[in-house]
Amino acid sequence: CRAAGRVLQQSSSSSACCGAIPMRDHNVMILVVGGGVSAGYLAAAVAERGNGYALRIISDEDVLPYERPTLTKAALWKENPMRLPSFLTTVGTRGTAQSKEWYKDHGIEIILNTRIASVDVSARSVVTSDGDRIQYKHLVIATGCTSIKIPPEVGGDLPGVHYIRSYKSIMALYQDLKVCENAVIVGGGQYALEAAVSIAAWGVNVDVVVKEPNIMHDVWPATLASIFEDDFRSRNVTFYFSANIRKIFGAGQTGGGFVKCVELDDGQLLNTDVVIVDLGSKCNTGLFEGLDRAENNSIKVNSQFLASGGGAAEGSVYAIGDVASFPLHLHEGKHVRCESVEHARKSAFYIAEAIFSKKPLPPYHCVPNYYSRINEDDTDPLLWHFYGVARGDVLTVGCIKQKQQLGAFWVKGNKCVGALITNGTSLQLQQIRDSVEKQRTVNVAALQEATTLQEAMVILTGLISRKYVVVGGGMAAGYLAKAFVDAGKGHELCILTDEKVVPYERPDLVSILNKVNPGRLSSFFTGANTGEPLQSKDWYAMNNISLCLRHRVVATDFASKKLTLNVRNQNEEQVMTYQKLIVATGCAAVRFPDSMGGDLNGIHYIRQYDDMLRLYEDVKQARNVVLVMRGYIGLDVAETLATWGPVTVVLLERQLMSRMWPQEVATRYEKEYVMRGITFRTSTMVKVRLQ
Repeated sequence: CRAAGRVLQQSSSSSACCGAIPMRDHNVMILVVGGGVSAGYLAAAVAERGNGYALRIISDEDVLPYERPTLTKAALWKENPMRLPSFLTTVGTRGTAQSKEWYKDHGIEIILNTRIASVDVSARSVVTSDGDRIQYKHLVIATGCTSIKIPPEVGGDLPGVHYIRSYKSIMALYQDLKVCENAVIVGGGQYALEAAVSIAAWGVNVDVVVKEPNIMHDVWPATLASIFEDDFRSRNVTFYFSANIRKIFGAGQTGGGFVKCVELDDGQLLNTDVVIVDLGSKCNTGLFEGLDRAENNSIKVNSQFLASGGGAAEGSVYAIGDVASFPLHLHEGKHVRCESVEHARKSAFYIAEAIFSKKPLPPYHCVPNYYSRINEDDTDPLLWHFYGVARGDVLTVGCIKQKQQLGAFWVKGNKCVGALITNGTSLQLQQIRDSVEKQRTVNVAALQEATTLQEAMVILTGLISRKYVVVGGGMAAGYLAKAFVDAGKGHELCILTDEKVVPYERPDLVSILNKVNPGRLSSFFTGANTGEPLQSKDWYAMNNISLCLRHRVVATDFASKKLTLNVRNQNEEQVMTYQKLIVATGCAAVRFPDSMGGDLNGIHYIRQYDDMLRLYEDVKQARNVVLVMRGYIGLDVAETLATWGPVTVVLLERQLMSRMWPQEVATRYEKEYVMRGITFRTSTMVKVRLQ
């Protein structure tokens, strides 16, 4: 039977609180150890299948799984910083926050603030620090990584020294920043740089100490790094390269802070009030002795994330996210770790499919993707995406000044194995991802002569090309995508839609207008009404379908099989070629002419998700609603709006549904709707006047 889900908040002083009975010996189908991004998305994937009751998650944090990339960006904003629960998983891809109620509603048990004392993979059991023993069928290791710390003798454990890894640590840092004038950041990686820009925006003087000769040294050459370093300097960030920390000096409580200064290895002193450390990470794998290991003491898994060794039964132990090393095709099948949030999400959905699917899955396929959004809420944001592996020679094109675009391409053996672009459109990102995935041959000489990113992209890929292109993002497109996936052809499909959301069940749009518990888009993606897994953005990514949102076709050349696209209503146009074109554009709403008032505020046309959101906001303040309609969708809307207040339905014909229903049927239904507070006006001409 299905058990109700619950969230337990363990504490050091008691086995459980919230009135829960302490566990002793329990059995569970899937036990997840770890409470990060992977755990949250695995919960989403299992819940979509209706199997939440089979899942238990144990986390040593005291908060529910959340989107970790937010920690060094929006969580550190001085004004209106983001706080939980606003970025719980799966807000990053679906807009749905997996709250305590969400876990309960889906039958998932999640136990917080609890550590694992021991693991016996041969006996399929774990013991918590409270002495509870849990037997499992499948163990999923999602423990992620912990920060590499500065030794205590150097001052790494002083108050005021912060490590970027958890929500709790960022909240402590935020409190110190309120009385901070100077900050020292140790490390030149992605998270250190994001934190540097976020903190500098407070008006704080930020010094960044980097032991390497440039930022992002493991992946960026000096020529590329210098371009970004200049941008950071313009944001009040100062760099100290090829430098190490010799000593951190504490100031004591009377010094106005917890640290006083940092001494570099050359004797230079940097005054500071706080120190933020990001020297990299190490895998949390100490509990899992005996399992096969790879780099950085990570857990070595096969192409389906199955671990082996230590007497573990075949198919009983999985490892996902940062803690796992898996074979990567872009690296000749060698095992790699991938500290990417997209990989954490995608690998979670993959193993849910592996556990519950009745048929063998193809090997996990991944194009590593790293991205950073710096000052995203500012008038001068810097957003970069990287796909692939940083191997071979690097060719750099363009710049990041005056809102221009920068591109960098990693070339090995005349093949593109990695690519980075700044402020890219979704179509550009698809383009570089495809180039890396297919390891396109590069005309190095031509690419070296390119002066703009757009020119470089044409040289690299020619025209953007897809085998099957669907124009339209409605239900037909969504179900066609499912058919392609079932046929093993998802990677050959591209969907172009002018909406900003993935395909959804359009009849369910009316649920958004519910006065109590209005519907959420994440509950009616296509697949919702058929019992299949919801086709979320994660689902499209997992199945390698190119989903291009906010892309509008502005011209067609059927003879040459070309489409001209406008992206995000920008001036720039792009061209795509296809082998087969599938038109699924549906219908547009019939509109009143502007001369009749059809463009006035308060006039709504019911067709898309955004239409319903705008209508919902107006209805909350409306005293009367007039609905001009012909079909059954209007009836559903009228019935729902009648729960808010008076509704008048204007029919342009003599009766309701005149094209389908005989008079007696229409009359019967009209009487029923009148009883629900709806007034009908038939055979009526309409003219709108501005009040």
